[in-house]
Amino acid sequence: RAHGGVGALKEALAAQGGRAAQLALLNELQRKEATVTATLRKLNEGIETNKSRVAAANAHAFATIRAQVAASFGALVPSKVVDLHCEDPEHLDAAAVEFRLRDRPASGDRGGGGAWRAGVDELSGGQRTLLNLSVYLAAAKYRPSLVLLMDEVDAALDEHNTQRVAAMLKEVARTSQVVAISHHKEFHELADHMVHLSKASDHTVVR
Repeated sequence: RAHGGVGALKEALAAQGGRAAQLALLNELQRKEATVTATLRKLNEGIETNKSRVAAANAHAFATIRAQVAASFGALVPSKVVDLHCEDPEHLDAAAVEFRLRDRPASGDRGGGGAWRAGVDELSGGQRTLLNLSVYLAAAKYRPSLVLLMDEVDAALDEHNTQRVAAMLKEVARTSQVVAISHHKEFHELADHMVHLSKASDHTVVR
């Protein structure tokens, strides 16, 4: 009687049940929201941590390769000093990398060989070949590859520089398999194995 009869009571109970269902749905949605928020927070933390690791790895790789390039090029071209310059080595995918050169100071010279000069315009063709090779081998030493294929890297080099490059590749061959194509005897003399190819009529002779 207080609810106005059985019909009214049923309607009141149905309304109450509907509110309970809505409340349960709201609680479930709030629980899922909290789970998604926590997951996104962990994901963002992981991304930031990964960015830091990548930045540290980039900086370490650049510093290592930079030092190796300077050492290799200094051994190949004793009259010059080279440096790799990068404003932001932690972000190598977006940062520009340039070469800087200066003359190697003479013994007792306190001038340090003069100021750094950007670019490689002052280098000869052979010296540029040696610089490119220094960068290539520095990267190869930092992360050794199973096989390095060198196609006539000594083509523009004189006898003395060819000997230096051959000796450097001999050192690299301790950690990687080096296959070098060359027509110079300086390379042939330092090779562990040599394959001679020659043209005969319509076929190639291997010996």
